[in-house]
Amino acid sequence: MSELYEKFYKRLKDKDVIILDGGVGTELQKRGIEMDAAWCGAASRHEKILTQIHSDYISAGCEIITTNTYAS
Repeated sequence: MSELYEKFYKRLKDKDVIILDGGVGTELQKRGIEMDAAWCGAASRHEKILTQIHSDYISAGCEIITTNTYAS
């Protein structure tokens, strides 16, 4: 088990709050990326905007970044 995993596992066992990122697809749309009604996977090709979204979540206190795989 990696040291980072052990750290988060202990926090979970201790019932600590761990902050995850939010809706990446929603943020892509808010930032002007066009979405297909049924699938937003193509929007993930906007690397600079995705990087900025993740950076913004981290700046807001997010501890875990997830991938934009919803509906992909």
